[in-house]
Amino acid sequence: MKKIAFLLILVTNQLFAQEGKISFSANIIHPNSDSLVIHNKDFKITLRGNKGKFSEKFNAPKGFYQLFDGVAFATLYLNPGFDLQIKADGNNFNETLSFTGIGAKDNDFILGKKATDQKLIQNFGGQLPTSEELQKVLDRRLLDAKNILSAGNFSSDFLSLMLTEYELENQRITEELNTVKSKLNEVSSLKGIIAPEFDYANYNGGKTTLSSLRGKYVYLDIWATWCAPCRSEIPYLKELETLYKKQNIKFVSISVDKQEDYEKWKKFANEEKLGGVQLFADKDFNSDWVKAFKIDGIPRFIIIDPTGKVVDPDAFRPSSPELKFKLDKLLIAETKARK
Repeated sequence: MKKIAFLLILVTNQLFAQEGKISFSANIIHPNSDSLVIHNKDFKITLRGNKGKFSEKFNAPKGFYQLFDGVAFATLYLNPGFDLQIKADGNNFNETLSFTGIGAKDNDFILGKKATDQKLIQNFGGQLPTSEELQKVLDRRLLDAKNILSAGNFSSDFLSLMLTEYELENQRITEELNTVKSKLNEVSSLKGIIAPEFDYANYNGGKTTLSSLRGKYVYLDIWATWCAPCRSEIPYLKELETLYKKQNIKFVSISVDKQEDYEKWKKFANEEKLGGVQLFADKDFNSDWVKAFKIDGIPRFIIIDPTGKVVDPDAFRPSSPELKFKLDKLLIAETKARK
């Protein structure tokens, strides 16, 4: 779903016309940088500012661009003759972004499109839609866009570019959905197999194998120090480790940091007082074990049962309330089976 969300939000376009002067100014409170970058694959300009105020006149072909403030990205539509002003708060850039001046109407539409697409994603409830469900939504999305653009008295150039982009996005989203579903099917096929062995460096010294953990459930966290979503799960993982301390389960974190970052990993583990079993993969994402589990994005969580079988190759995150219910169910069933 993340990739689909990315395709919905990030607009790129290769349809350009004549070049001409564009006036652009920005007033950013709490700026993240002393510069703003406006770019696409064929054009780039860096605007230097003073205390969040930026102003520039430049030649650029009409089309879609990315505006980067040092932290956040926003999509712009620029056309020769535009005199566009923006305002935003760097602490919450996209949510506070607003436009005035010539070109504001077009960019307000793009801003509204982003919000509409985010609602579309939320309506799926985190679940991948069927091909039929997605097609209905995309058809409706295109029809709604046509109606709004036709009724909004937009320029023919902008209308044509937007409708073309909607059609291209719909095509890319459909292709991406098929790719994601294929990958999920590959991951799902790992359920029930005996998990392949690993032999990884342990933070406390020596090495640890997966087979040495047999006899207990194992909740595996595949992560890296550079991964912000991974780090955000750490407090929840610590809570689980405390909650299940006396239960028949081990919490094992496997870092896929690069080999040259081994000391950085050890320092991070020490400073953050990471619990559980802390391991370091031998070849980051190229480790045989990591590749066997089709891991190309993190964080990733896996549950192994006491016999070494894969219970869930793509388990809930520590922050998910569903995880506790799942672990409780597994541990209760195992306790009953041992009686």
